[in-house]
Amino acid sequence: MLGTLTNWNYNFNDAKWANGGNEYDQGNLSYSQIVDIRNNFVSTLNISPSDNGSITNGGLFSLSGSYQQPTGLALENTPLYLMVGNGSTIDVSTEIAVFVFRKTEDGNLATYPSDPDFPGSNYLDFLSRDKAVALESEWYVECILGHNTPDGFQLIPEPATATLGLLGLAALMMRRRR
Repeated sequence: MLGTLTNWNYNFNDAKWANGGNEYDQGNLSYSQIVDIRNNFVSTLNISPSDNGSITNGGLFSLSGSYQQPTGLALENTPLYLMVGNGSTIDVSTEIAVFVFRKTEDGNLATYPSDPDFPGSNYLDFLSRDKAVALESEWYVECILGHNTPDGFQLIPEPATATLGLLGLAALMMRRRR
């Protein structure tokens, strides 16, 4: 989902998340802060009903629709964020990642209302800058919440998901002992 953040923002110079005058490295965010980031994400793209915005195995994704200006938010020259979740919507996702779009040539961010050079096609790919240069792509994505992997990216789980996984592992270990 394309959108913006309220209450939270990302300091691109220091690579830190900020809220209420405090800054945090991604690794120092608590799970409740990650959930708060997800809950403070506001969609700014009216999605076409025929397009669910899913990502293919190759990393290609598409979003279609029109931009909307959320009431009370000034978006002019603010970064265009992409939030990805593992559910049918961001609200029901238990894992998330946040990305920004950067121009391959100079690393400048895509900003609102919409960068005039942002692809007219709504099909984009999760490319690193090196891959974007090799493929002569104009844009690449930068993961600012989540983890880059050699094959793409990894979502960050919500605490309930992580806790259930640990409880299941503990139950399996206890069962093996008996």
